[in-house]
This record gives sequence, structure tokens and C-alpha cells, in this order.
Amino acid sequence: MVKCLSYVSESLIEVNDQLVQEFSDTFASQNFDFGINGFLIYSNSRFFQYIEGEAHRVDQLMKNIKADDRHEVKLEMHQFREGRRVDNWSMKYLKPSQLTEILKEDGLIDLMVMAAANPDMVVGWEKHCWRM
Repeated sequence: MVKCLSYVSESLIEVNDQLVQEFSDTFASQNFDFGINGFLIYSNSRFFQYIEGEAHRVDQLMKNIKADDRHEVKLEMHQFREGRRVDNWSMKYLKPSQLTEILKEDGLIDLMVMAAANPDMVVGWEKHCWRM
């Protein structure tokens, strides 16, 4: 089984597309070494990231992500599944419009994307979401 983790965070620094691409390139190199796959989206001062891999490696990565003072994690969810969704990306920077093309069958991802776009809704949805 593969652990899949999605989170939404709010940026605490000034960010532009070039900086997010640099983040993604750095993460891709690091993730490759640990067998982590995923993608990163940035929009309206919020990050959405999806990562997948062996559970202990995903858990360690999430600890590192939470320790990063450039952003604050607002919502996270995980699930286990057979096989990887994005096994050819160690970390890819996507535009928000590309997400539905990749994971349109996954209701969990839809919830996270809506939460990222509408942060006021996150509070009302917490009771319907599971947390780590």
C-alpha cells in the first residue's frame, strides 16, 4: 500500500511562480532519493501539495514540511491506496487548472482544492475530514 497525503498551507513569505518552480525543482531532487512522488500547486498565497510513497517516508516528509517556517499547514488528509497515481513525478509544479485533469476521480482531492480556494469553508469541513 502507498500512503497518499494532501495538505493546504498558507504562505508566510512573498511568493511568485519562479520561486515556486525553484521550490518544486529542489523538492523533486530530494524526493527522488526517498521514493516520494507528488505535485505542488500555488494560488492566492496558498500551497496545495500531494505526496505519495512508503508510509514512514511520507510521515517524515510531513514533519519536515510542518517545520518549514515559510508556510503554515492549515489542513491535511491522508489515505492509503494500491499503487501510485503520479509515479513519474518526484515533484511537479502544476497550475490549479491542471489538477482536475490528473485526479478528477478522487473526492478527497476535490475537497482539498475547494478548501484551498475557499479557506473560510475549511472550519466547517473539519468535522468531515480526518487528520493525522
